[in-house]
Amino acid sequence: MNRTDTPTPVLDRQEDTLATRVAAAGGQLYRVGGVIRDELLGTPSKDVDYLVTGIPDREINAALAPALIDEVGQHFGVRKARLLGEDGDVLGDVVDIALPRTEVSTGAGHSAFEVRFDHTLDVADDLARRDFTMNALARNVHTGELIDPFGGQEDLRRGVLRCVGNASARLEEDIIRAWRGARFIARLNLEPSSTLRLAAESQRDLISTVPAERIWSELYGAAKGAHFASGVAFLIDTGLLDLSLPEWTAARGFDQCNRYHCDPVDRHILAVVARLDAQGASPEAKLAGLFHDLGKPATFTVDAAGQGHFYGHDDVGADLARARLSALKAPSDVVDRVELLVREHMNLPVTCGEKAVRRMINRLGDALDDYLHLWTADRLAHVGVNGGDILAFAQSVRDLAASPDVPRGKDERDLALRGDEIAALTGARGSAIGAAKKHLAALWFAGDVPNDRDALIARLHADGFVPTGR
Repeated sequence: MNRTDTPTPVLDRQEDTLATRVAAAGGQLYRVGGVIRDELLGTPSKDVDYLVTGIPDREINAALAPALIDEVGQHFGVRKARLLGEDGDVLGDVVDIALPRTEVSTGAGHSAFEVRFDHTLDVADDLARRDFTMNALARNVHTGELIDPFGGQEDLRRGVLRCVGNASARLEEDIIRAWRGARFIARLNLEPSSTLRLAAESQRDLISTVPAERIWSELYGAAKGAHFASGVAFLIDTGLLDLSLPEWTAARGFDQCNRYHCDPVDRHILAVVARLDAQGASPEAKLAGLFHDLGKPATFTVDAAGQGHFYGHDDVGADLARARLSALKAPSDVVDRVELLVREHMNLPVTCGEKAVRRMINRLGDALDDYLHLWTADRLAHVGVNGGDILAFAQSVRDLAASPDVPRGKDERDLALRGDEIAALTGARGSAIGAAKKHLAALWFAGDVPNDRDALIARLHADGFVPTGR
């Protein structure tokens, strides 16, 4: 076993108290899992998980006292605790405290396993049940000793994502670990080991046993990473993406037969996602990049010259994105944003004038930045474009949007002229008032009139909405 001595760490008040109480009861306290991985990577970690050895389950609560303890996970040998000082003051945030445990698969599916916990187990036995070597790490809180029985530290140094022990067995226990692997690849820029690739491919059909919410959680987590394209590539190579996004299968190797695209649809999409990574785009923009051209196979036509066209693929892709993300139980605001970006991604040609740009800025509202990331990444992945022109045009849109007189996300209700005022001025009733408001709003969005009451009234006169003599 790889055990490395390090200087005794400086502990915060709660951890110091926890270590003291555990030691007084004859136990040992370890930090385990992701917190150690993040420590070795030099990145902050939000949560700290603890492992306690040497104290029977029935004695843990007494050993931690005084403390506020939630035993909701006691069946799995885990409890949530918030330690109290001798004077009753709270010492820190809620932490998870577990006994060493093993998990034995009892069938297919993420919930088909039996948990066995035993305070006499060595910490290495607990680490052996974990998914990846980089997560199978522990540090003795009392001594600072690093416990690394599976070479996780070296794998991190080499940038390799490797399963603990037999990769097929680990994924058979819970196939979501393959999707989690994609998230770690995207977040940490890791290279999956050959054994992980083979195991994910061979066990991929088990994904049908996983609830949609868990797949969504890993997909969105991967999109938050700086290397989402690498995570997606892993899912593509192993066939996992096709099973959770069936529309991807039709895009594989689909020849676009178009002079603006030298790559098939799937490779173009991956190139766009990689550019979105490089731009530091939001997860929503990256997901829109993943979906933006998946409507192409269903809309493919060939003209007399042999050129391929995909009329309406933006709308088809937007509908597809909404349906698939909804099926994965994605939050409605994410679904709405991705659908909007995909539906609009063809609607800003570099040849359009300022009025069209202004209308687009208003239509997109607070989605404009995401849109420009997607638009730029997509255009730069075309053949024969001038990259400088693309970037300059995108910047000109940003500059225009920054102007205080350019509306964003507005509609008729935001006009400086109310419906009752229009009725009094024009004599209009019912739908005629709405038509007048729609007319004024369109002029405002295009920059033809400012949203000023007097200017709007003058425009109603000029455009014949106000009868002569009124």
